[in-house]
Amino acid sequence: MSDRKESLIQAFRWVYGLLGASALLASYIFMMNGVHHDYDPLTAAGSVLRLFTNQSNLLVVVWTFYAIIKKGKTGGHSLLPVSLRGALGLYIGITFLIYHFFLRGAYSVSGPNLVVNTTTHYVIPFAYLLDWLLTETRGIYRWKHIGYWMIYPTVYVSVGIIAGVVGGHFPYAFLNWHQQSMRDIMMYGGAALMGFLAISAGLVYLNIKLNHFGESMRPKTFQ
Repeated sequence: MSDRKESLIQAFRWVYGLLGASALLASYIFMMNGVHHDYDPLTAAGSVLRLFTNQSNLLVVVWTFYAIIKKGKTGGHSLLPVSLRGALGLYIGITFLIYHFFLRGAYSVSGPNLVVNTTTHYVIPFAYLLDWLLTETRGIYRWKHIGYWMIYPTVYVSVGIIAGVVGGHFPYAFLNWHQQSMRDIMMYGGAALMGFLAISAGLVYLNIKLNHFGESMRPKTFQ
């Protein structure tokens, strides 16, 4: 990658990384200042971070600043899994997908919260996935990675349901089986599972296919 392209990528990461961090910070401040509830700092943090939207955005923000800091540093191997960026693409992609098609009409937001909502559900997902498409190393994913990527959302749903049953606070209404019928929960769960698998398959396929495309475009050498 040329120095100019590298600089543009770094600038792009600074922009969406700061946007994501600002949106999460704003959500936290809103929780403590009565926009939604009047929480103490610890309760506000828990309320913000229990949402899959905010967890996926936080993971993306952390990775983005890690990538910015890591730029240009050589020596040693990364401790991060080879397919981590694909996993983050899945999580932030499903954040957009579920919100846009299932949750967007469930509640209304306005003012500063509308900016935060748009940033976490639209801006950051599209920015990160564009970054992934342009810069991820090609040909490194395998179909088996999908199984690894599904561990986190499976744990999240399991913990969310258990916490809701024990404490009465479900992270999302569609997980609340006190209010939803089992049929509805199964329908939502099936749709979410299909979304996870579809995005996962798309990420793996693109990573493999783009690598094959790149190889086919290289000039052939003669022995």
